[in-house]
Amino acid sequence: MHLFSSAQHQNGIVRLHAYSAVQQRGNVPIDTNGNPVYLQTDTLYRIYVESKQLKDTVRWKTAWLDGRVYSVITAFDERKVIEIGSSTSNNQKIIIRVPEKNILSLLRLIPANIKMNPPQRIKSGEILLSGIYKKKTMFLKIDSIIPLQLPAVQ
Repeated sequence: MHLFSSAQHQNGIVRLHAYSAVQQRGNVPIDTNGNPVYLQTDTLYRIYVESKQLKDTVRWKTAWLDGRVYSVITAFDERKVIEIGSSTSNNQKIIIRVPEKNILSLLRLIPANIKMNPPQRIKSGEILLSGIYKKKTMFLKIDSIIPLQLPAVQ
């Protein structure tokens, strides 16, 4: 499901979970019948990275997906059980369980207002992540993004 080079196993990454969710923007204007005039949506991309607790962690910088460039915002989550939403295909809750010895990072992909070709070839629907680990640039491809419905409160 996820592509790693053999060198990337040494960075402590145990598991990746990539998700997308469609979200409506703010207030939606309606016509006189109460129907939306237009629906403007954003697609949110979130990647949960489970890794071993190491002195050095990967500092994620940039991502590429379907011709767009994204900045990567990283947050660490200390919870060991996290409900992140429901699958759009079967409405089943998606829960991530993190072993006590591991840590979980949440990567949020934010559209960047720059044009930059990916440094590696990627297929449609794949995410290419770029980060710094021990002063070296590393790349990670993710070939599966699961669409989900977010919980009511985020």
